[in-house]
Amino acid sequence: MMIWIILTIISPLLAFICWYAKGKGILAISISSIIFMFISRQAFIFGFWYFDIRNILELLIWIAMIFVLYQSPKQTIRMISIGLFLYLLTAQINLFWGML
Repeated sequence: MMIWIILTIISPLLAFICWYAKGKGILAISISSIIFMFISRQAFIFGFWYFDIRNILELLIWIAMIFVLYQSPKQTIRMISIGLFLYLLTAQINLFWGML
C-alpha cells in the first residue's frame, strides 16, 4: 500500500520531467536519452552473445516512446545514439535492485 502512496506523490514530478524531455536543448536531449535507456532496458535483453525482446508489449511501448519524444530527425538521432550508448554501458548492471 505504501508504494502506491509514494508513486502518487512523485508522479507529478516525473510527468514534469517527461514533459521537459519533449523540449529543445541539451538538457531535453539528455533527459530523453535517459528515458530511452530505461525503456530499452525494459524491452530488450542484451548479453555477450545474444539480443532478445523481453515482451511484445514492451516493444510496442518502446516504439511509442520514440514517436512521443520525436522532435526533429537530428534530435531523434542524438537521443537514440546517446540512449543506445547508455543502454550498452549499463546492460550488465542491475539497476534498482534488479528490476531493470
